[in-house]
Amino acid sequence: MIKHKLLTLFVALYATTALWASNTITYAATEKLSETTDQWGRMGFHTNAFNVAMLTHDFSNGIGTITFDGDVTTVGRMAFYGCSNMASISLPEGILSIGALAFASTGLTSIILPQSLEFIDEYAFEWCDKLGDMIIPDKVTSIGFNTFAHCESMTQCKLGASVQFIDFVAFQGCKNLTSITIPKSVTAIGNSVFTMDSALVSIDVEEGNPNYCSIDGVLFTIDTTTLVSYPEGRDGLTYTIPRPVRHIQYGAFAENWQLEEVIMSDNLLDIGDYAFSGCRALKIANIPNQVTRIGEWAYANCMQMDSIRLGSGIQTIGDCGLMINSENMRIIDCYLPQPISIGLQALDYIPFSCLLVVNSGTAKLWRNADG
Repeated sequence: MIKHKLLTLFVALYATTALWASNTITYAATEKLSETTDQWGRMGFHTNAFNVAMLTHDFSNGIGTITFDGDVTTVGRMAFYGCSNMASISLPEGILSIGALAFASTGLTSIILPQSLEFIDEYAFEWCDKLGDMIIPDKVTSIGFNTFAHCESMTQCKLGASVQFIDFVAFQGCKNLTSITIPKSVTAIGNSVFTMDSALVSIDVEEGNPNYCSIDGVLFTIDTTTLVSYPEGRDGLTYTIPRPVRHIQYGAFAENWQLEEVIMSDNLLDIGDYAFSGCRALKIANIPNQVTRIGEWAYANCMQMDSIRLGSGIQTIGDCGLMINSENMRIIDCYLPQPISIGLQALDYIPFSCLLVVNSGTAKLWRNADG
């Protein structure tokens, strides 16, 4: 009986080890890939980007097999960078991390990520513009800076149950991404994560997340005091910000090309950097009296802007904050009690025909102000 139990344990351990570790990576490609990158930057494997040495590379009928001297646990920095003919790859169980730029600018249409994976570094899949839908394994704890930026063919990305942090512009430029669900494990989301995702109609949040919530597809902090991200593909030419919102996060509406007006409540205090930058359809900005700060580049390049109302409470306008760059701009209705110091180029690219309207009692102050 004891011998039988030991034999069973040995078989179980052997099976687990066999599944856990592998010294081969297989891939499919349209033609053979070289193992080194030449001076012209053609596709090739960066052989020093693995935790063990490469032994052989076999290629036949569009299928490649890379064999290593030992078990692979790391796909390192730039390992397959620029392999434009690589179509798909299957990473074996046992791989724990994928390094920066590891698959960036490849021709990947699909990839199988192992359940053992724990870490995906920045830029790992940037500009994989043929890469389809993704499933992130449950042990991965963060999505790095620019990790999936400009994966233009991706329509869905299922985030694993352990993801805690989604970094700055992680999904920027995924123009066919239609929806995404933030897991309840997520504790922090960087700025401009979903900027230029023109098909994104909804950012949902899994029930039970203690840090974030979604209202009609728009992402907020759980207390609804900060509007984090507005999905660019959401229907409607106007949007009314809920009354509890005090802050508009960095890049929350940036590069939205269909909104014509965003209606703000009198509870709003702060408009973050790049909040409405590149909103080319935006025509009106009516900034409430309680707002004290307009961030850097907040309204830069709003090329259809017609009029702006500056509330009486504004204390700071950041660099390029109102660099509207709109030939349609005709009036800035200013309720400030006196001139304020503004950032560099804060009012650049506003046509000379635009009128600055101020209260009659403050006209002399404005006339004598520097600049």
